[in-house]
Amino acid sequence: MEKCFLSGLDIGKGQLTKEHVVPKSKVPYYIANSVFNIKPAIKIFNNMKSDMFLCQWEDQKVALCYKALQNWNLKRADKQSIIKALEMFEDGKNQRNPCKFCLLSVSQEYCFARDELAKYRERWLWQACQGQRR
Repeated sequence: MEKCFLSGLDIGKGQLTKEHVVPKSKVPYYIANSVFNIKPAIKIFNNMKSDMFLCQWEDQKVALCYKALQNWNLKRADKQSIIKALEMFEDGKNQRNPCKFCLLSVSQEYCFARDELAKYRERWLWQACQGQRR
């Protein structure tokens, strides 16, 4: 069974979607649809991420999950998935450096977070060493 790239949960039947790490709306077609940019995801998390960059998702995923629970008319399975993911997020599981997966972070010139790239990398490295989540 495949794991959701955004939440770390197992992807159930009928939940699989293609997650574009760098949003399709932000880069040319041939980059957006490269095998390096597409990951498996659960549809509800892919919808929450929308056209955010991965570093934005990592910073906002907990708040977005709570917002979806409060404001969206969700199916029972989606609610359960979000609750499971929130438990993992708040325990610090499925924590990663988003720059590792982002095609644009290779070149600071094109990186979304280029103005704050040093801050992002420093924060993720520090948290990885500390075993903390953000």
